[in-house]
Amino acid sequence: MAVTNSNTESPWPSARVAWHAVILLGVANLFSFVDRFMLSLVVGPVKQTFGISDTEIGMLQGLAFGIFYTLLGIPIGRVADKYNRRAIVAWGVALWSVMTALFGLARNYTELFLCRMGVGVGEAALNPCAVSLISDYFPEHKRSTALGVYTMSAFIGGGLAILLGGTLVSYLGSLGSLELPFVGKIEAWQLAFICVGTPGLFVGLLMMTIEEPKRRELYGNVPDGQSVPFSMMWNVLKEKRVAYSALILGFALVGLDGYAKASWMPEFFIRTFGWSMAEIGLNYGLTYLVFAGAGALCGGWASDFLRKRGHNDAPFLAAAIGVAICLPFSVIGTLVNNEFLALALIAVAIFFSTFPYPLAATAVSQLAPNQMRAQVMAFYLLIVNLVGVGLGPTLTALLTDFVFGDEAYLRFSLSIISASTLPLAFFVFILSRPAYKKAVANGQLIGKAEGYKASS
Repeated sequence: MAVTNSNTESPWPSARVAWHAVILLGVANLFSFVDRFMLSLVVGPVKQTFGISDTEIGMLQGLAFGIFYTLLGIPIGRVADKYNRRAIVAWGVALWSVMTALFGLARNYTELFLCRMGVGVGEAALNPCAVSLISDYFPEHKRSTALGVYTMSAFIGGGLAILLGGTLVSYLGSLGSLELPFVGKIEAWQLAFICVGTPGLFVGLLMMTIEEPKRRELYGNVPDGQSVPFSMMWNVLKEKRVAYSALILGFALVGLDGYAKASWMPEFFIRTFGWSMAEIGLNYGLTYLVFAGAGALCGGWASDFLRKRGHNDAPFLAAAIGVAICLPFSVIGTLVNNEFLALALIAVAIFFSTFPYPLAATAVSQLAPNQMRAQVMAFYLLIVNLVGVGLGPTLTALLTDFVFGDEAYLRFSLSIISASTLPLAFFVFILSRPAYKKAVANGQLIGKAEGYKASS
């Protein structure tokens, strides 16, 4: 049985209600990336405090965070497809905020690792729920723009983490180590984590002001509020496996390069050009804030523009365009010897590298029926983040430590990552456009729901 839309007689939520939700979900996403990327600013101080290597830092940025962020996505997505999504997001925000603050109180590498795992657990709740919610707030022809705004918030968060985090760490560093009641002596970078983690608790409370929308584009005879069996989801994935495989592989390659850059770019400017934390915050932080946010927003707009002109494969086409333009700037940006030329090249790379990010969520919303949309998004994130979050920061560190054997060669490691991943991503998007177009044209995805009887 095909996807049905039993709720089409009900009006879509008002623009006020829908954009209120998008803005608050975007704020949560912003905080998630601030908490996620603060570590990239304090690589040197953390290494000095605990006596650890680039590889161990890479594991904190990638593996420790990525394990539970990816593995818990599917069970959380399954819960989100049945129960109240805003409550799940609220609890997730509270958890990752607490674990970010506790990271600043860690006394050894094991505690650092466990706190980063906790951040991953909390953040695993956000994206599957957010994509599912936004898809029920906006009709398909407006969805990419809304998802682009939501995705843009992630890159604003990353930019603010660098801009404000760099300023905060620089200021706190001028104060030296501090003595806190019941805690004892802590370094400036540790206090910075406490400062950025605690406000997230208030954001978690704000999530409860979001209205839970009616679920639309339901699957066959499965009623709203009823979970679909895993077997049905696998039927959906299997039915159009080429489109889904391309979606996952293409964005996994983009994510690998993106997370490598996000995790190590501040340290690149420190090691290559001797920038201070304040210079990183002002120069690179502001650049990332403007160009990453604009790229994500323009990527969503471009997809909606192409779709209105008859391109059912708009997410893949727009993603391919972004990756193709990004490639030369990303490869060359870390190799030039002039700091401002490097920053200019990296700015262009940032803009077009973030182009594809909202498009993955758009593709999932087009391909997956409502009752399994969060689960399918979580399955997508499982693979993409295992590759991107899990491997991107760590592979960069391994190249630096074991291939070059010199911290100063970080710039070459970053260039190699871009040169080896982005061309593959481009060809995946281009070659799979017919399969994706066919999947959308065939009424999204058709599973074998006829034999399913909803349990009472």
